[in-house]
Amino acid sequence: MRLAPVIGQIKGRVGRVDPRAAVIAGLVSSVAYALVMEVDRKLTGSRVDDLILVGRPFVPRRPDLARRVGAVVHLANGTSLALAYAAFGHHALPGPAWVRGAIFLNLENLALYPVMALDRYHPAVRDGQLQSYWSWPSFAESVPPHVVYGLCVGPLYEALRRD
Repeated sequence: MRLAPVIGQIKGRVGRVDPRAAVIAGLVSSVAYALVMEVDRKLTGSRVDDLILVGRPFVPRRPDLARRVGAVVHLANGTSLALAYAAFGHHALPGPAWVRGAIFLNLENLALYPVMALDRYHPAVRDGQLQSYWSWPSFAESVPPHVVYGLCVGPLYEALRRD
């Protein structure tokens, strides 16, 4: 298989990125994501917490620090995801910005969710701090925060970017 045509197609779909707009949109959208996750956790009593999920591997012996470290990692991940949206989703997906954002984030969720099958090795799942993510209810809980992040990142990036 020749890679040149494939690379050409990818280059044709990658647009110019405004990093400032993407970083701001990513940070704001990440906060919105975390707020929706918190509301869901309070309403359902769920022990699914993405801040602990991403923070605990950095502090395996300090579960009390997992959420604080996780908040920093979550913001960094959200910023990186917004940069990816700006490079690919903003230009390649159809519809208005809010639709493109929601589609992009749910495609990301679908693509990466199978990694959760490995959560039994995660320190917070092993010691009971988190419930397993590898279930239909846990997957269902992951959808609203991703939708809200997407609904935020698309229009925010659109409004903040400089042409």
